[in-house]
Amino acid sequence: MSQLGVDSRANWNRILASTREPILIYEAASYRQLHLISYTSMGMFVWLAKFNFEPYLAYTSNMWLLVVASLPSLMWITMAGYLATAPSKLIRSISAIPSKEAARNPGAFGPLLSVEFGQALPFIKPRPLQIHAADMTRDVNLVYQVQQLSSAETATTSRFSAIRADVLRMINRRSFAYLSIPKGGLWKIGLPGKFNLDNGSALDQILRLDSKRTPWWRSNLRES
Repeated sequence: MSQLGVDSRANWNRILASTREPILIYEAASYRQLHLISYTSMGMFVWLAKFNFEPYLAYTSNMWLLVVASLPSLMWITMAGYLATAPSKLIRSISAIPSKEAARNPGAFGPLLSVEFGQALPFIKPRPLQIHAADMTRDVNLVYQVQQLSSAETATTSRFSAIRADVLRMINRRSFAYLSIPKGGLWKIGLPGKFNLDNGSALDQILRLDSKRTPWWRSNLRES
């Protein structure tokens, strides 16, 4: 598989649609630390929920007391579930692959993409999905995101800073871009990524922006 260089003037939709060999567009960085932080945080909040509710089990005859006492525990369980989803549904890589149909009409179909997903379960490797770029959408301006996050990563030099960055990533999800795949729902790519062709410009060009999928707290990341 080949990797192309950066050319801000490139028409990536045409180049990738007419390729005769697989071209890597995006490859995710390692998220082992994010997995560790997310699942550790989930365990901590589950323990808090149990610790909060356990003393009230002695009052099983008072249903209203149990209901009221369970509210903080439900909050902790909800938080645990939210944090545990941070490293879920991650895309491992996106590549353009040869397609006669895409080469004949790149404007209608866009490049044919091979999308590799992260493993949801150990020892079960997900099968790559082949899909035309025209059938996928993104929720943010990728070039803007990559520029901002690349600068932040350059400034991150210590181990503590790297852990802090992953904690923020787990909570606010701002360093993820969400890609919509038909019948597959929303999947995430971590930015800036280990490799991102033309600093995100390639994906920006071939994937249509769907601003309806951008929540209000990420609205400043959309294209103007």
